[in-house]
Amino acid sequence: MFCISLIEDNIEGFFNKLSCLANNSHCLVEIRLDGLYPMIQNKKASSPIPLLCSMLRKSSVISMNMPIIFTNRKEDEGGLFKGTEEERISWLMEVIEGRIASYVDIELRTETKLREMIINRAKELQVNIIVSYHDFNGTPRSPQLLSVLKKAYDTGCNIIKIVCTPKNVYDILTVMVIYREFQSILKGSEGRDIRLIAFSMGELGKITRVMSLLLGAPFSYCAYSKMEETARGQFILEEMQEICQKLSITEVDPSIKTKNEVF
Repeated sequence: MFCISLIEDNIEGFFNKLSCLANNSHCLVEIRLDGLYPMIQNKKASSPIPLLCSMLRKSSVISMNMPIIFTNRKEDEGGLFKGTEEERISWLMEVIEGRIASYVDIELRTETKLREMIINRAKELQVNIIVSYHDFNGTPRSPQLLSVLKKAYDTGCNIIKIVCTPKNVYDILTVMVIYREFQSILKGSEGRDIRLIAFSMGELGKITRVMSLLLGAPFSYCAYSKMEETARGQFILEEMQEICQKLSITEVDPSIKTKNEVF
């Protein structure tokens, strides 16, 4: 399964790309809400999320059964959102309340009160939760990464996402070993349904986007096109499909939520 990460500065841009992806049964889509922030900042407008929710509900996108992840990254997490934390979180809450999300992504570093508010409401409305951790400067040592893994696990999320920046091949191995540590944690989880996505960014870490699927990640993030990467080192969809076909990675992960159950 592949997740196409989309970032647009207008709502119509999202719809154009969603329509093009409609017939791909091996895809889910990440909508980067922070791409819309410059638009409202320049126009001094209010939140664009109610309009986005309304348009999605009226469109054929919902009936496509394509899972949608909503993310709203602030600047120090690699995003474009420059408003207050309360405003940033309110956009995610509007998406949850709008009944259009299959998943919401909330950063582990988000203030605990705000993070728990998102997680609790998402659970109430049967929206899956991704808790993410990004290190854009390097790769923490194994004990630190294990601590991150355990903290993310304790949030009660459905998917843990850990992404680091490698400076050498040993950094890549440090991240990949996290999958083994994750299996050890799962042994005491009493059947809890939780998955891990861990990989390294940049050209050096590019191969880990494929390795992660071999190690149990439910999906890997891809770019819509060569010029539209939302993170360094992303393959485009066609490249990932070709690589996975050669490696016989063809099964669609049954744990991926294909439609929000509240519809």
